[in-house]
Amino acid sequence: MAEEFYDAGRHVFVRGHYHAVSKSGQESDARFIHLWTVGDGKLTHLVQAADSHVVQQALIG
Repeated sequence: MAEEFYDAGRHVFVRGHYHAVSKSGQESDARFIHLWTVGDGKLTHLVQAADSHVVQQALIG
């Protein structure tokens, strides 16, 4: 879920979190940040970083 958007001209930063539920019912919330590049009015490139440790711990149980 995206929570905040920051317009930086040719780039847009998005801060938010992913929410997931494993097959065993374990829930996790991982923070993320996306960096979008904008060209000709379209999103052309994405770089993302997420708190993968939280996801890994949920998968382990």
